Amino acid sequence: MARTTELPTLLEGFRLSCLAEGKRPTTICWYMGKLKIFLRYLQVQTLPTDAAELTTTHLRAFLVHPRENVKADENNPMKPARKRSLSPKTIQGYARTLKAFTSWLAREGYITNNPAKLLKIPSAPQVIVETLTDSQIKRLLSVIDCKSPKGFRDYCIILVLLDTGVNCQSWSTCRSKT
Repeated sequence: MARTTELPTLLEGFRLSCLAEGKRPTTICWYMGKLKIFLRYLQVQTLPTDAAELTTTHLRAFLVHPRENVKADENNPMKPARKRSLSPKTIQGYARTLKAFTSWLAREGYITNNPAKLLKIPSAPQVIVETLTDSQIKRLLSVIDCKSPKGFRDYCIILVLLDTGVNCQSWSTCRSKT
């Protein structure tokens, strides 16, 4: 019996492979979300959903599509869509996901020619995150009442966040799903 190369079936195989390889649940969720958007794009554009028929041109067209036609957070059920276009980092994420998926397809023998082999990862500007100044940190810590148990807890939490550079906004919405 011939193995199917239809993308809906292969997405589940890729997910299971990622789980077996020990990839983090948030990474797997991230991959699957982007691959489902890719599959939906192929279906809407009436392009092939058979992995063996995908070409580099199909992948490039997909990477151009969100840049021009998708608004930020449009596919995020946890946030309202915004008016601005997707960021270059998001487009990079789509490209990296396609490369990972098609590499897996080739390794597993579902395709003989990897269409993402010639795909270049789009460039994105380096974002420098502004940090708090010393005076802002002092002001922040000065409003906490360290004499109360909750105040001392809050003080410790703030210090840990400052010392480790934790950015709570970068936590994926997938975290709550796993």
